[in-house]
Amino acid sequence: MAEIVIRTGKPESIRPILDSAIRNQLKLLKASINRTQIRISSFEQKYNISSEQFVQKIREGMDDDNLDFVEWIGETKILKRLEEEYKELEGIADLLVSEYFRHLRSVIDTCEAITVKEIVEHPP
Repeated sequence: MAEIVIRTGKPESIRPILDSAIRNQLKLLKASINRTQIRISSFEQKYNISSEQFVQKIREGMDDDNLDFVEWIGETKILKRLEEEYKELEGIADLLVSEYFRHLRSVIDTCEAITVKEIVEHPP
Protein backbone atom coordinates (compact mmCIF):
# COMPACT_ATOMS: atom_id res chain seq x y z
CA MET A 1 0.00 0.00 0.00
CA ALA A 2 1.28 3.46 -0.87
CA GLU A 3 1.83 5.98 1.88
CA ILE A 4 1.26 9.71 1.64
CA VAL A 5 2.82 12.02 4.22
CA ILE A 6 1.41 15.51 4.63
CA ARG A 7 3.21 18.01 6.82
CA THR A 8 1.36 21.06 7.99
CA GLY A 9 1.58 23.62 10.75
CA LYS A 10 -2.06 22.94 11.63
CA PRO A 11 -2.61 19.18 11.54
CA GLU A 12 -6.08 19.46 13.06
CA SER A 13 -7.28 21.54 10.10
CA ILE A 14 -6.06 19.20 7.36
CA ARG A 15 -8.34 16.27 8.27
CA PRO A 16 -11.63 18.01 7.44
CA ILE A 17 -10.15 19.35 4.20
CA LEU A 18 -8.96 15.90 3.14
CA ASP A 19 -12.22 14.30 4.20
CA SER A 20 -14.23 16.83 2.20
CA ALA A 21 -12.06 16.39 -0.90
CA ILE A 22 -12.29 12.60 -0.70
CA ARG A 23 -16.07 12.66 -0.13
CA ASN A 24 -16.53 14.99 -3.11
CA GLN A 25 -14.45 12.70 -5.32
CA LEU A 26 -16.46 9.71 -4.12
CA LYS A 27 -19.68 11.52 -5.15
CA LEU A 28 -18.24 12.25 -8.60
CA LEU A 29 -17.13 8.64 -9.01
CA LYS A 30 -20.54 7.37 -7.92
CA ALA A 31 -22.24 9.62 -10.49
CA SER A 32 -19.87 8.32 -13.19
CA ILE A 33 -20.54 4.74 -12.14
CA ASN A 34 -24.30 5.34 -12.34
CA ARG A 35 -24.04 6.93 -15.81
CA THR A 36 -21.88 4.06 -17.05
CA GLN A 37 -24.29 1.47 -15.63
CA ILE A 38 -27.17 3.19 -17.45
CA ARG A 39 -25.25 3.06 -20.74
CA ILE A 40 -24.44 -0.60 -20.22
CA SER A 41 -28.05 -1.34 -19.30
CA SER A 42 -29.24 0.26 -22.54
CA PHE A 43 -26.97 -2.08 -24.54
CA GLU A 44 -28.19 -5.06 -22.54
CA GLN A 45 -31.81 -4.14 -23.24
CA LYS A 46 -31.18 -3.37 -26.90
CA TYR A 47 -29.46 -6.71 -27.56
CA ASN A 48 -31.36 -8.71 -24.91
CA ILE A 49 -28.18 -10.13 -23.35
CA SER A 50 -26.25 -9.43 -20.15
CA SER A 51 -22.84 -7.81 -20.31
CA GLU A 52 -21.25 -10.94 -18.88
CA GLN A 53 -22.77 -13.06 -21.65
CA PHE A 54 -21.81 -10.44 -24.25
CA VAL A 55 -18.17 -10.35 -23.11
CA GLN A 56 -18.07 -14.16 -23.15
CA LYS A 57 -19.41 -14.23 -26.73
CA ILE A 58 -16.75 -11.70 -27.78
CA ARG A 59 -14.08 -13.92 -26.20
CA GLU A 60 -15.50 -16.88 -28.10
CA GLY A 61 -15.02 -15.02 -31.37
CA MET A 62 -18.29 -13.13 -31.96
CA ASP A 63 -17.78 -10.33 -34.51
CA ASP A 64 -17.13 -7.07 -32.67
CA ASP A 65 -17.04 -4.73 -35.68
CA ASN A 66 -20.40 -3.23 -34.67
CA LEU A 67 -19.88 0.29 -33.24
CA ASP A 68 -22.34 -0.51 -30.42
CA PHE A 69 -20.24 -3.53 -29.47
CA VAL A 70 -17.05 -1.46 -29.36
CA GLU A 71 -18.77 1.11 -27.13
CA TRP A 72 -20.27 -1.61 -24.95
CA ILE A 73 -16.88 -3.24 -24.40
CA GLY A 74 -15.43 0.18 -23.58
CA GLU A 75 -18.18 0.94 -21.09
CA THR A 76 -17.62 -2.38 -19.27
CA LYS A 77 -13.90 -1.57 -18.97
CA ILE A 78 -14.65 1.95 -17.76
CA LEU A 79 -17.12 0.62 -15.18
CA LYS A 80 -14.55 -1.82 -13.82
CA ARG A 81 -11.94 0.94 -13.49
CA LEU A 82 -14.40 3.36 -11.84
CA GLU A 83 -15.54 0.73 -9.34
CA GLU A 84 -11.93 -0.13 -8.45
CA GLU A 85 -11.09 3.55 -7.97
CA TYR A 86 -14.22 4.06 -5.84
CA LYS A 87 -13.37 1.08 -3.63
CA GLU A 88 -9.77 2.26 -3.15
CA LEU A 89 -10.81 5.82 -2.32
CA GLU A 90 -13.54 4.59 0.02
CA GLY A 91 -10.87 2.58 1.88
CA ILE A 92 -8.75 5.71 2.21
CA ALA A 93 -11.75 7.64 3.53
CA ASP A 94 -12.47 4.92 6.08
CA LEU A 95 -8.82 4.92 7.15
CA LEU A 96 -8.87 8.70 7.53
CA VAL A 97 -11.98 8.51 9.71
CA SER A 98 -10.57 5.70 11.87
CA GLU A 99 -7.30 7.64 12.33
CA TYR A 100 -9.30 10.72 13.30
CA PHE A 101 -11.27 8.80 15.93
CA ARG A 102 -8.10 7.14 17.23
CA HIS A 103 -6.57 10.61 17.63
CA LEU A 104 -9.75 11.93 19.24
CA ARG A 105 -9.77 8.99 21.68
CA SER A 106 -6.18 9.74 22.71
CA VAL A 107 -7.10 13.39 23.31
CA ILE A 108 -10.10 12.34 25.41
CA ASP A 109 -7.97 9.86 27.35
CA THR A 110 -5.42 12.60 28.05
CA CYS A 111 -8.17 14.94 29.25
CA GLU A 112 -9.64 12.22 31.48
CA ALA A 113 -6.19 11.47 32.92
CA ILE A 114 -5.61 15.13 33.71
CA THR A 115 -9.05 15.48 35.30
CA VAL A 116 -8.56 12.38 37.46
CA LYS A 117 -5.08 13.55 38.48
CA GLU A 118 -6.37 17.01 39.41
CA ILE A 119 -9.18 15.52 41.51
CA VAL A 120 -6.79 13.18 43.33
CA GLU A 121 -4.20 15.89 43.97
CA HIS A 122 -6.71 18.66 44.77
CA PRO A 123 -9.80 17.14 46.37
CA PRO A 124 -12.77 19.49 46.93
